[in-house]
Amino acid sequence: MLEGSDALRLGQAALRKADWPTAKACFESCLLLEDDPEAHDGLGIALWWLIEIQAAHQQRTKAFIGFKNNGNTGGRQELPPGSGVSRYS
Repeated sequence: MLEGSDALRLGQAALRKADWPTAKACFESCLLLEDDPEAHDGLGIALWWLIEIQAAHQQRTKAFIGFKNNGNTGGRQELPPGSGVSRYS
């Protein structure tokens, strides 16, 4: 079984390759182990491209709240969830 950080890294690599199903599976695996805003964000992006728009918005919202709660208000986390702008675009 993958550790959360491994699943997160593999999910991010899958996003860069536009492999949405693999990215989704990796981020979901990560979230089974830990509630990580990066994983919610990545899952939201993958879901968006898989045309699961409502679920994508829910995940991006969880990511935004998680980043904010962690005190991370810099960079792209200041963007509203679902804005379509991310480092993976």
